[in-house]
Amino acid sequence: MNLYDQLLQLQVIEHAFSEWQTYRSQITKFIIEHTKPGQSLAICGAGRCNDLDLVLLKEHFQHITLLDKDENSMLEAKKQYGLETESYVDTLKIDFVGISDTTYRQYADTLIAEAKKYGKATNVHHLAEVVLKLLLQLEPQLANLSSPLETGQYDVVVAVGVHSQLLNMLEWIWGIILETLELDEPLVRKKIGEMNTLAVEKLNDLLFAMTKSCLIIGIEQKRVDRVGSIQGAMQCMQDIQHYQEAGVLELVQDIVLEWPFDLSTQKVYEMGIQILKKV
Repeated sequence: MNLYDQLLQLQVIEHAFSEWQTYRSQITKFIIEHTKPGQSLAICGAGRCNDLDLVLLKEHFQHITLLDKDENSMLEAKKQYGLETESYVDTLKIDFVGISDTTYRQYADTLIAEAKKYGKATNVHHLAEVVLKLLLQLEPQLANLSSPLETGQYDVVVAVGVHSQLLNMLEWIWGIILETLELDEPLVRKKIGEMNTLAVEKLNDLLFAMTKSCLIIGIEQKRVDRVGSIQGAMQCMQDIQHYQEAGVLELVQDIVLEWPFDLSTQKVYEMGIQILKKV
């Protein structure tokens, strides 16, 4: 199995639905309390909706659309909440990044092949040059995001925990290669950071265009008991601030919640949730 596919499997948290119960209840209640009933709702990067209670949301909103690249996970979400046959909760397969699974697999295969040539005797600078060349080839694909014509427009648009996931696979795969070779190299991570900034800005442009009334953003402010910012989330905070300074988004309310992402590895995040009104 390709390394990329192995990492995809690791992203599925086995006990997420039960362990996120309190968090799910808190964030769902927060959304309902600060939005008008009877509106349309889009949940971007919906996945299995372990963090949002679809049953409670469908009682508040007139119609809900789940948007994600993984169609099967959205169908599992509807099944998980007993909404398989409900027409007021539909799904839309959308790519918020623009990089295909095939491209990720090729990226992983190329890195592994290069690492195997010389093993721990690998010249890290040469390896970085190979990776940077790949990233430069990938970068234009970030422009191939879905458009508002494909996604549609909704009264309320929610994107929680999405920005940090946009390009995390690029750095995750690179990090595994470095760890295996017992090497370190900063230039590739810097380039991925720059690409994250571009991807976040493009996603926020799309989210803004999709939104009629209210945009709800949730980002990992930090990992509990760890120092350092979260890639993607950090760029999102900065970019949303620009929207507010431009006077096109106005902060209505915000809250910080604890997200028990994976208790088996003690991975817990402080999630900042912002309700932003489109001006």
